[in-house]
Amino acid sequence: MNTEELLALVQDDQRKCGDPVRPPATPTALRELRVSARTQLGVELPDDYIRILQRSDGLEFNGLVLYDCASTPEHRTDGFWQGLIVTNQIWRESSPRHDLLIVADCDMDLYALHVPSQTWRRIDKIADDRFEVFDSFDAMLVAALRERI
Repeated sequence: MNTEELLALVQDDQRKCGDPVRPPATPTALRELRVSARTQLGVELPDDYIRILQRSDGLEFNGLVLYDCASTPEHRTDGFWQGLIVTNQIWRESSPRHDLLIVADCDMDLYALHVPSQTWRRIDKIADDRFEVFDSFDAMLVAALRERI
């Protein structure tokens, strides 16, 4: 199963359980996110991540949280606060993770792009030196979603 098929499965499950299903990000929100990522985090957003946001602006499923375009602790979207920019700023304050673009997390792991090597990684939240490398964003997200279905 690919990312799109798994995401559709997850959203169907969310609907059946009465959980909120996140709408697609708007083109304006995506443009603003790209500019903010460049100016505030110093990174260019990968197209694969943007493509998922075009389908679902963030995701919360069985403990996995894929960050959305603009939510913050002060400006929540239906209870969701994990926006990409603010969440990365928080992660960077608490630990030296300036070489990562973190796009998702769960109870034990961070899901991120290691910017210097351009590799996607699942990284242990406590022991940053323990990680798994993926061939692509899609491969990483598929692995994360399959663990939760």
